[in-house]
Amino acid sequence: MAEPATRRSRWSGLLRGTGVLAVLGLLGASRPSCAVPLPSDVDLLPELADGDVCASEQRCWPRETSLALHRSDAGEGRAVRLPTGSWSSVYVGVDDGTVALDLEYLAVGTELVVQAKSDGDTEVVLARGATTGEQWDHLALDLSAWRGRAVHLRLRPEPVSDAADRRCAVRRLELKRGDARPRATFRTRTPKSADPPNVVLYVIDTLRADRLGCYGYARPTSPRIDAFARSAVVFRDAVAQSSWTLPATASLLTGRTPPHHGAIDVGTALLPNVVTLPERLRARGYRTAAFVTNSLASRSYGLDRGFAEFHLYPERPGQRATTYLPARILQHRVRRWLQRNATREPFFLYVHATDPHWPYLPAPRHARPFRQPGRTRADERSAVRAGRSYFFGNEHHGERPTTMPRDRVAVLSDLYDGDVRAADEAFGVLMDDLAGLDLLDRTLVVLTSDHGEEFLDHDGLGHGQTLHDEVLHVPLAVRLPGGTGGGERVQATVQQIDVVPTILALAGVAPGAELEGRSLLDEADADARVVSHLDQLGVRFDSITTRHWKAIRDLGAHVGPAPIAVYDRDADRIERHDVASVRPVIAGYGRQLLRRALMTFRPGPEVDDAVLARLRALGYVDQ
Repeated sequence: MAEPATRRSRWSGLLRGTGVLAVLGLLGASRPSCAVPLPSDVDLLPELADGDVCASEQRCWPRETSLALHRSDAGEGRAVRLPTGSWSSVYVGVDDGTVALDLEYLAVGTELVVQAKSDGDTEVVLARGATTGEQWDHLALDLSAWRGRAVHLRLRPEPVSDAADRRCAVRRLELKRGDARPRATFRTRTPKSADPPNVVLYVIDTLRADRLGCYGYARPTSPRIDAFARSAVVFRDAVAQSSWTLPATASLLTGRTPPHHGAIDVGTALLPNVVTLPERLRARGYRTAAFVTNSLASRSYGLDRGFAEFHLYPERPGQRATTYLPARILQHRVRRWLQRNATREPFFLYVHATDPHWPYLPAPRHARPFRQPGRTRADERSAVRAGRSYFFGNEHHGERPTTMPRDRVAVLSDLYDGDVRAADEAFGVLMDDLAGLDLLDRTLVVLTSDHGEEFLDHDGLGHGQTLHDEVLHVPLAVRLPGGTGGGERVQATVQQIDVVPTILALAGVAPGAELEGRSLLDEADADARVVSHLDQLGVRFDSITTRHWKAIRDLGAHVGPAPIAVYDRDADRIERHDVASVRPVIAGYGRQLLRRALMTFRPGPEVDDAVLARLRALGYVDQ
């Protein structure tokens, strides 16, 4: 595996989901088609060509050898060669819509044996057969017994004669689908209107979902957000595309995953041909403005594209009490913009507040509800000063377990809750301002975060170091115009790249085939597979999250295949117990999906050296 680049990530692509984007309940006079196509069949031949070749359970060929063994040189087009005396692997996720597996093969001097196994089951032989001469044969394999599970298929050519010519190849391997895939129905249908709505996309940087009352937190961190949630549709299982600001924010603003928008690490910006949400809306007559308090979500990375106004309030450590402009001050500036533009509808307003980000220095009224008895403000400030090298400066970046004492981490966690309360208050003021200007019921408001934060959940601090639930599970609440559907809770797994197609659907704008997400107003895809990426300061992971399980692959420097951990989300949502050793099929399936996800990476352009110099001074970049 290649070593990490110093200024350019080496991701190479993303598995696009097999679900299709449908647009339902659009607003506006010109609406795209609302037809929902049937689920498409899935071509698994690339997965077979990219799969491992093994001689036994303990002996698989190196990746380069496996790829070479699968390469057909017999004039068989895109056919995959299967070497005799070994078996080739492919993994299949069998959902409720799966009908069969179609296989077209040639077996000369060999017999092709197809075996199937799921975790906890005994391996079974699905089929075996040889072909006559050069005639290709077809098999239709019933997979209904494995619905709702992942299956490991082994394709093994066995010699059947002493003939010198022994050949086996597969030229079609296709998962056939019907129309019975499970859907988690979203009950609300959007109201029709002749006028497109205003849109507010509000991002609270570093806000983990489980620190909000509407996501089950017992502490009083979020009274205003909780009230907002009662008038909104809340998505209980929203997964971020990364665990730090730049790639996650770029996904929120483009509807593309990091390997496809290019803004992977601090040295790369958006690809020039990636169209942003504000560009799409501005082309349809929207007035666009952004108010941003984090340099990693700035014009340096192309995130200002499409905004008629882009207001950045950069970090200034040492010049004020907090590194980032407080959300309450940011809201004063947003209010002035709203007052000037209240009659100039429709508008798209992007607000990126950063209060919960370190350093945690909430005002006394926000810190007080979470301060432990006997603790003083001096104790809190001391803990914050001690934490700087763990959050900025990168001295302890990636350190696991952290060397910060547990009692000081507890202080920081309490201060974080105080900062969440501060961000909550500022968001509530925005809602009051929208209502006071008679805009709220004509406005779509989306509240979310770029990523979460960890406090020893997996022995570390901060973010951008893992892809565990505490940094990927983000809040996502959508208040439709007029509060339609308020109070609904959606359990299906969704992702950040779903935000752009959702907003476009409500604005009556065709989404574009290049978008990788789906509108949240469609019937939810119960088989969603969310791919997340992390490549920062030499820490490299990718992961795939589904309703029932999650796989995290460590792409650091390793000898041999990258280690992969598997977690049972039904029994272990906080991801404490790696079950890869007892769920080898899920581990293999996750590895196959993630390997497929690295095939079409397009790096973004390098940012200016002056930008990197400033970020280095702030501690975002290694010295």
